[in-house]
Amino acid sequence: NTAVKQMISGNNFKGWSIPADKVVVGKFIRSGVDGSAGWMSGSTLNGVFDDFIAEGTWNAGFMTWQYIGDKESNFAFSNTVISAFSSSPVPAPSPVVSPVSPPSSPVRAPTPTARPTPAPTAGGTGGIIT
Repeated sequence: NTAVKQMISGNNFKGWSIPADKVVVGKFIRSGVDGSAGWMSGSTLNGVFDDFIAEGTWNAGFMTWQYIGDKESNFAFSNTVISAFSSSPVPAPSPVVSPVSPPSSPVRAPTPTARPTPAPTAGGTGGIIT
C-alpha cells in the first residue's frame, strides 16, 4: 500500500505525482501460480482498500489477471476485494459537454497508391538475400 501512496504523493526519486483517480491497483489471483511477488489475499487487499477509502487517499479501482483462477473459485477473490468499494460510490463519468456532429457529407478514404517494391540484389549467405 505504500507504493500507491508514494505514487499519489510524489514521494519518489523523481518527485512525480500521479492523480489518485488515475491509480489502479493490479494483483494476480492465485499465489505461486499466476505470479511470484506481490500477492495479497483478497481479504488483505480488501483491508488495504478499506483503509485508503476511509482516509480519502484513493478510490480509483483495482484489476486482476488470470481470470480463470478466479472463475474456478466462483470469483471469491474479486467478490472479497470489491466489497471494500460497496460503501463508497463510484463517481459518475463527466458528461460530454459538446458532442461532435457527424460530417455533413460522406467522408471518403484517399485512394491508395502502390509503392514500388525494391528488387532484391544477389548475394548474401545461407540463402538470405541482402
